[in-house]
Amino acid sequence: MAVTNKNKDYRTVDMSRVHEKTVVITDSASNISRTADEVVTGAETQIQSLDSASSEINEMATSLKETSTQAESVAGSADELASSINELVASIEQITNNFSHVVNAVNDTAVSI
Repeated sequence: MAVTNKNKDYRTVDMSRVHEKTVVITDSASNISRTADEVVTGAETQIQSLDSASSEINEMATSLKETSTQAESVAGSADELASSINELVASIEQITNNFSHVVNAVNDTAVSI
């Protein structure tokens, strides 16, 4: 209700209505605060999950590096084994060739007797 007196505007204040609005605003602020707390809790949980996942990924990367190193070692050993087998084959061929010469020499000796 407005009452004008000598060019000044005076208004009456309904205190019960101000109190109602204050209660509504306070409730809304409490709800916002509770929601913000829930968001913070959720964010902290997600950060912990991300930290855990990051740690596991780092462990996996380390394991893969070790596996790669071992695979390189196995490949090197396989190359060395193949080289040794090739040398063994060459030695067997030489022995076979030498044995063939011995057989020929024995045959020549047998024929000359």
